[in-house]
Amino acid sequence: MGMFDTVNVPCPTCQTVAGFQSKSGDCLLMEYTLEEAPSDVLTDVNRHGPVTCEKCGTRYSVKLTVTTVVVVWTSEDEDDT
Repeated sequence: MGMFDTVNVPCPTCQTVAGFQSKSGDCLLMEYTLEEAPSDVLTDVNRHGPVTCEKCGTRYSVKLTVTTVVVVWTSEDEDDT
């Protein structure tokens, strides 16, 4: 059996929690809430999605929007404008 991490995601209809498995990141059998999951784990969170809620039957997945911050080096003699 392979290693993975689990991200617990509540159903948008009834709030029943489903475990989404991720094979990205360190894969140390860690368990996270959606809010606390590291970004590297979230990149693969939909690998078995969408899922169907066991309680109400709603099909859902996680929509991931990534924001990248880039630091750019400038020399001292460049203008600050």
